[in-house]
Amino acid sequence: MPPDDSGRTAAEPGPAAVSDPREPLALLLRDLRAGRSGLSEREAARRLVSAGPNELSRRRGRTWPREIARQLVHPLALLLWLAAVLAAVSGSTALAVAIVIVVLLNAAVAFIQEQHAEKAVEALAAYLPPLATVVRDGAERRAPVREIVPGDVLLIGEGDRVPADARLLDGYVEVDMSMLTGESVPVARSAAETPDAGPLLAAEDLVFSGTSCTAGSARVLVVATGMNTEIGRLAALSERVQRDESPLERQVRRVAWLIAAVAVGVGVAFLPIGLAAGLPFGEALTFAIGLLVANVPEGLLPTITLALAVGVRVLARRGAVVRRLSAVETFGSTTVICTDKTGTLTENRMRPVRLWTTAGDLAVDGVNWAASTGGDETAVDRSAPVLAALRTALASCSNAQLAGDTYQTRQGIPPEEPSDDSVRPGLPEPDAELSEPEESEDRGDPTEIGLLQAAAWLRADTGRASRLARRRLEAPFDPRLRRMTTVDETAPGRFVAFVKGAPEAVLERCETLATPLYGILFEVAFAAAVVYLPFLHPVLDTVAVNPVNLLLLLPMPVLVWGADELWRADHRRRERTAAA
Repeated sequence: MPPDDSGRTAAEPGPAAVSDPREPLALLLRDLRAGRSGLSEREAARRLVSAGPNELSRRRGRTWPREIARQLVHPLALLLWLAAVLAAVSGSTALAVAIVIVVLLNAAVAFIQEQHAEKAVEALAAYLPPLATVVRDGAERRAPVREIVPGDVLLIGEGDRVPADARLLDGYVEVDMSMLTGESVPVARSAAETPDAGPLLAAEDLVFSGTSCTAGSARVLVVATGMNTEIGRLAALSERVQRDESPLERQVRRVAWLIAAVAVGVGVAFLPIGLAAGLPFGEALTFAIGLLVANVPEGLLPTITLALAVGVRVLARRGAVVRRLSAVETFGSTTVICTDKTGTLTENRMRPVRLWTTAGDLAVDGVNWAASTGGDETAVDRSAPVLAALRTALASCSNAQLAGDTYQTRQGIPPEEPSDDSVRPGLPEPDAELSEPEESEDRGDPTEIGLLQAAAWLRADTGRASRLARRRLEAPFDPRLRRMTTVDETAPGRFVAFVKGAPEAVLERCETLATPLYGILFEVAFAAAVVYLPFLHPVLDTVAVNPVNLLLLLPMPVLVWGADELWRADHRRRERTAAA
């Protein structure tokens, strides 16, 4: 069979998973019949057919005949069926038919209500399909997580959820593995190969499906998907758990047994009383059955169903979807709900609120910026030295990507002619690997997206390809150090380190303050311990009374050897912090 356009044989689509993802990378690539540049679309489609979708199997749902049968064998429904049979035996045909109609109508109402809720849940799942960044045919694109197959190459970064078990090809990340190990502290993962000894979850070159990337970025090779992942094995165990009755279902069952006991007791007790009163046996039996049926509340079951249906509609108006009517009572008894806020109570979006500089500050109104002095956007001098330095730092120290690649394109703002700080004569143009199609949505960490939007308003080049072309080193954001550092070659032989992080974490490494004077930036020395600088007073006052995240971002020139030393210093400090 001839090979396809990715160089692999079409008859061999690749395994659904590998037996040992910790084997040497060359052997792993051979076993997966994959390469570092990813799969082709055709090969990925073939593997999707053979390996199946990348999703956890769900417990097989009930079919509609079984759902209707469940409503007809409800404890109260069984009691009504018995009453209908006894009414028919005693000659009360009309009463028997009425009871049967009540049972059937109740089952229909409950079935229709639960089907509507089930369809609403399915619609929500289809409306928000999870996506991942995958490399196909040598280009990056966003693809549904369920279409990821073994052998795919993925890009993961800060804030991403890992969609499959994977081996790191390059990069460094920290992942939150609490859902698998229970450990709340993020663990480091790098492309350095680890020995086979120890549990699989402890392998430092593997990331696992369902975990979250809290820092860094990496390119990974998918080794297992779906139920073959570690979380898939846990899901297989959870399928054995049986669903318990809700409190309401238990209460209704007890009430049904109590009513049945009372009704039967009254009917049986009246039979000897009727015979003692001189009634013929047939009349006494008919009268006893009538008493038994009369003690069965035919309206109780539809009353409960209608009350729960009303509760479902009330909850629906408040944004809650109830799949089973019996769960309404549980919702009504709930006083506190603990939930992860990201994506549930918030939109997982950050927007810039204000820019502070040594020359003044700028306020934000949505995506429209205005000078804090008069509110006139035209009064903002984007070519001011402070803003020129700030926009370069905002656009450089980031791994996010804006929709349309540049925010200017989306807002209709023509890009400004690059200043001397942004001209890079002699640097190579971005190669084919860095070029990418326009994105239809913002991608990356929400905080970095907000900073890129600020840079775009300042008319900086926010294109990801040009940003990566000039980047030479990167120290990913470290939650312990609370900062991120990148080193760019802004001109041949000229390197600038851009540092972004918490003010107290960045200021402690500063030795000078850039302040504008007659249109020129002068560096004024100040002690590293002096944090309460004049221009920081309004910043600290605002943060004290408003729930905002404060970041300090600054550029500093470094020598060629200094850039490498900066990387080593950050690495040594990270190791010391981790050891402590």
